[in-house]
This record gives sequence, C-alpha cells and structure tokens, in this order.
Amino acid sequence: MAEEKYAAESLGELSNITAKATIDFTKLFSVEHTLTLGLRAMLPYQVFTADEKNYFSLTYDKLVGEVGARLPEVAKIYEKREDIARVFGEIFKAKLEISKNYHGEFPAPNELGGRATIPYDIRYVATASATDPAYSSYNLNKWTISLTAGTKAYLLGDGTNFYKPSIATGKKAMHVIIALLEIGTTPSISQIELKGEIGTAHPLAIEPIADITIEKGTTAYLYELPGVMPVFYDYGVMFNVMPHTTASSDLRMLSITFYEYDYYKGAMWVA
Repeated sequence: MAEEKYAAESLGELSNITAKATIDFTKLFSVEHTLTLGLRAMLPYQVFTADEKNYFSLTYDKLVGEVGARLPEVAKIYEKREDIARVFGEIFKAKLEISKNYHGEFPAPNELGGRATIPYDIRYVATASATDPAYSSYNLNKWTISLTAGTKAYLLGDGTNFYKPSIATGKKAMHVIIALLEIGTTPSISQIELKGEIGTAHPLAIEPIADITIEKGTTAYLYELPGVMPVFYDYGVMFNVMPHTTASSDLRMLSITFYEYDYYKGAMWVA
C-alpha cells in the first residue's frame, strides 16, 4: 500500500498520523522557525509510539534538568524546542531504510538512540572525506576551536566541503542544533553564517546584548539561533562564525543527536 501524503501545519496534526507517511512540512517549519537551508520540506515521517515518546521525554527531561541546575536560562531554550526536536527524531526514524525503534539513551542492537550532542558527534573521524564528511575546524574530542579576528571559523564544513553527520550503513546520525554557548572571559563572535547544499548563504547578526552573560555570576554567553537547525546525514551544511577576537574558544553546540546503535555503542575517542 502506498504511503499517505499530508500537509502538516501544526505539531498537533502530526499526532493524528498513525502510519508511515510523507509530509509536506513547509507550513509547520515556518511556524516552528526551522532553518532548513534549502532542504526540501517534503519528508518521510513516522510518529513515535507511546513507548518511544516516553523514552524521548525521559532523555530530554534529564538533559533539561542537568542544564537547569547550572544555567536555568539555557534550560528554557531547550524546553521551548522539545516538541520540534522530537519531530526530527521521528523524521530520522522514517528516513532509514530499515525500520528501527527509538530507545533514548540506551538503545540495543537494531534500535535508535538519542542524547545531547557531544564533540565526537561533530568530528566522528580524525580525517574527513567523502565517505566520512566530518568536515569541521573543531579540535578533536573537544568543544574548542581556534578563532582569528576577521576570518571565518567553520564549526561545520570547511568553506569548500559540506558537513554531514555519519552516513555509514548502520551508523547513520543526525543533529538538531538549538543554539551555541561560549564559555570564557569575553565573547568572541559577532556574526553567524549558515548554508545548505542548495541555495545561498544566510548571515545572522549577533544580538547586541550577546556580550552580556546569560546568567549572573557566570562566564557563559548564549548565541540563540532564530530556530532549530536540522542536520541530516544526506544533506550537507556549512555553519561558520565570524569572530571579532583572536583566541581559542570553548564554543559548545546545544544540540540533540539521533543515531543508529552501531554509531555509538561504546565510549568513543577519535585519534
């Protein structure tokens, strides 16, 4: 039987879709402020089961709680993006060739996992290539990146090659980026630029109060995107920042990563 096709205009409508379907997300992505960067809005979709939704909530609530204990204002950013983050997990599930169930932070073989993005997820190999397109200027295994005033620094991509999460069979992954958080004595970034494989670059000016710490008594500076940015394994993106200072920056991606079990089945170190 052919998959049904729908046009979704709200998150609530998706809960009524019980079978795998193809969804026109154009309206919903606009309402939910999603940075698609030229990605086509007609995508496969398979709603999580009640158990899968519960696993997602447990994982996400744990993340919000851990962040909230340290930076309550940052936790609020995560909270308002929870529903659309889950939708991208459901899209990820539907895009895979083999049907697999989602099981939060503790997937078993042939299941899908999901958790906060860590440095390994960005540079999952030491040397990027067409088969492992982990192009990025981040240092291996860290959230640190070298910045030079007036020169673009590539968090994702390298100015020539587009970045993709793991594309390997049985090890596919995707990210849902929410914001950037810089830790240090002074903020370094004045602009952000985003680009997908299709279309033109999208420059974003940093808000005029971004150089004020997000929480009193901390040295944490938040750069919130105007919406979530999905990064699929089959659509390349570039994400660069324009620094106004020269420094080694601790620049963390506030993001969720969904993945197949074999992508992350043990503690990882890239060398």
